Amino acid sequence: ALSQAGRADAAEAALRRAMTIRPSAPGLAALARSAFQRREISEAIGLAERSLSLEENQPELLYQLSLAYGMSRDLSNAQRAARRLARIQPSHPGLPDLLRTLGVGR
Repeated sequence: ALSQAGRADAAEAALRRAMTIRPSAPGLAALARSAFQRREISEAIGLAERSLSLEENQPELLYQLSLAYGMSRDLSNAQRAARRLARIQPSHPGLPDLLRTLGVGR
């Protein structure tokens, strides 16, 4: 409701509080996307990893996680996330370019 009312900061604060009480994959993924948009890469990585530990089948989050690891110059974890994406959704539209950029063969 806060987000729909245009109160993004209040919505994120409420979501953060809720995730300390009862973490959920969608809630943590939303916080990860928000952190990624703010270029807070280490926070985005931590939130994405927590979300994926609760629900692995999140192709777009895996794609963003791989990009975030790449931006932080952590090639091995970027490759690991890209491989997980390839297992979960081999037809992801950005996957071929991601794998090629990271030097990962399918």
